[in-house]
Amino acid sequence: MKHPYCPALELGRVVAGPLASEPGARCGAFLVLSWTTNQRLQVIVQIDFLGWDVVALRPMDRRRSPTLPEIRFVQRLFFEPRESVAVWLPSEELLTNPEPYVVHLWHRTVALGNNGNPVEEGLPPFELACGYRVRVQKKRGPATPERDPVPPSSA
Repeated sequence: MKHPYCPALELGRVVAGPLASEPGARCGAFLVLSWTTNQRLQVIVQIDFLGWDVVALRPMDRRRSPTLPEIRFVQRLFFEPRESVAVWLPSEELLTNPEPYVVHLWHRTVALGNNGNPVEEGLPPFELACGYRVRVQKKRGPATPERDPVPPSSA
């Protein structure tokens, strides 16, 4: 992951509101103009999110997904040329995305496994990422007092 970010990128950093961050911080939100499509993009950066760097992007008009040239543009802004990133497309059976026009770029950071050795495999924690949630279907047996307490009656 590139850091510090280029001065032109810092000019687009969000410094007020719920997505605000301090100038020079590694994490934060940015508004950038893609030179590839001349469209404004919102970009949110999280560093070392459970062993992954995550960059989420979406067009400001929010009526379409980012184009491949826009995704590559953002990749060049935030990642070194030698770094590969992954875009994950969830199956409709398992996951839903309440923000259908957001694309997440994932880059593995070095993480240590239980034995202290580096772990560089496995999937990102998609179910915890902004914009995604797991659609869980639990099989339940008969109700039990421990699991399904009866709520007090409102008499």
